[in-house]
Amino acid sequence: MKKILLLLALALLPAAGALRINEIMYNPVLDDNYFEWVELYANESFDFTNATISDSAYTDEIMCCNANCSLKRAGYILIIDKDSKTNFSDALCVDDNSIGNGLGNSGDSVTIKKRGITIDSIRYNGSSANGNNRSLEFFNGSWLESIAMGGTPGFLNSIANISAGLVNISFNETANITINQTNSTMINGTNQTSNTTNKTSNCDVSLEIFTEKIIYSDEAIKFRHILNNASYSFSIEYWIEDLFGGIVKAKRNTTNTEEKSYTANIDESDKTLLIKSDVSANCSDTNLSNNYAEKMVVVKGEKKQAPESSQTQTQETKTQTSAAAPAVSKFDYEIISYPEEIVSGEEFAVNVKIIGDSKQHSLILRSYVYKGSKHYSEETTKEFVLKANGEEITELKNVVEAPPGYYKLKVKIKKDELVTEYDLTEDIQVVDEKINTVKENMNNVKETKDIVNEINENYTINLTEPKILYSSKSNNAKNLVKYLIIGILVVISAVLIWKR
Repeated sequence: MKKILLLLALALLPAAGALRINEIMYNPVLDDNYFEWVELYANESFDFTNATISDSAYTDEIMCCNANCSLKRAGYILIIDKDSKTNFSDALCVDDNSIGNGLGNSGDSVTIKKRGITIDSIRYNGSSANGNNRSLEFFNGSWLESIAMGGTPGFLNSIANISAGLVNISFNETANITINQTNSTMINGTNQTSNTTNKTSNCDVSLEIFTEKIIYSDEAIKFRHILNNASYSFSIEYWIEDLFGGIVKAKRNTTNTEEKSYTANIDESDKTLLIKSDVSANCSDTNLSNNYAEKMVVVKGEKKQAPESSQTQTQETKTQTSAAAPAVSKFDYEIISYPEEIVSGEEFAVNVKIIGDSKQHSLILRSYVYKGSKHYSEETTKEFVLKANGEEITELKNVVEAPPGYYKLKVKIKKDELVTEYDLTEDIQVVDEKINTVKENMNNVKETKDIVNEINENYTINLTEPKILYSSKSNNAKNLVKYLIIGILVVISAVLIWKR
């Protein structure tokens, strides 16, 4: 019977040597920009150098997200966005803050390519796993809604587990399905059945903590432990701390991976907690660095009002207190100006505004234009020191060499010695220089027409009554002689009349 189950489980896995899309969380309960993910499966090591992932709108380069990352992978491989808050410890990511243009909730496509050659491509229509905290799982040539809440990122799909008879299923009062891998565990496509071993056996047992979500409000925090190898007897010690190391849930030991829960009782508006666990197995573990795991969650609570006595203080006292308290500033950044259209080969400027917090920081800003995995401009870099509570507007200049089309402008900000950079992304369009010149000429023609119309409207010439603007000296002399002769004649006539 075990052999039959093993053969069935192996049949559900991808063909040897294949890399394919295996599971998709396209509309998570939480923010789409931070909690979307795509799971791939590779039966053998696959090199993601020059590999890309696309939706129907945009293409992103697949890259490493952490210092210990390797682009060569086998097994279950998660692709997340660069600013993901999923806390997957060993995931690859895309080069900006969304997979493609953000996986569409009403339907989209997902395509994996390497050096432009399509490795796998799928399309979904949004009819299943849409905002209900479930994922789309690949099973037997079809895409189905996951049975496990939150899907099974990094592990055998829940539908494949049930079909192979490798799990027990139980229903709770809210009709959610809990999956307990009690009979056996799938490890890289191999069925590891439970058996009794001694400490002399070599092993490598690793531990992870899985929660259905990151943010909780007026509800119990539910979590479960995931082991890569449950064939040895084991013991897991787990507890919960706050950010200052204070114990909020005392240490306990468990010998199973069933779901645990904890209800926090806090009197603050928000509180961050760390679930911590450590596993020890009945074998000679060759790698103890992965026996420890922790998961961060946020509990939202209602902030209690201050005691009535404190509310009775006078307005004058409140004003004095507010004036004495230092202003609390937050490190913030934004692109305040950039051209939406640029001409290939011409320099353009981007202005970035940075507002500092209560500490002084060393900043490195860089900008470039890209599309998919290819850069179309050299990186421009500027370094400076931002004083405490300071404000700085920095100009970055780039030159793009690219054919006409739509591209992305990226600005990255490195603060002090932090590994993770802040980034800003805007859409820009590269236009043809000839088209741009024609637009300028058309604008000039329009301006000329406007000037002519203005002249016609405000200035008229009266042709029936010409106005003398200038008269020559000779013409003036002629007029003077004429008047002189008339004067003489008048005088002579007066004399003749007098003599009579």
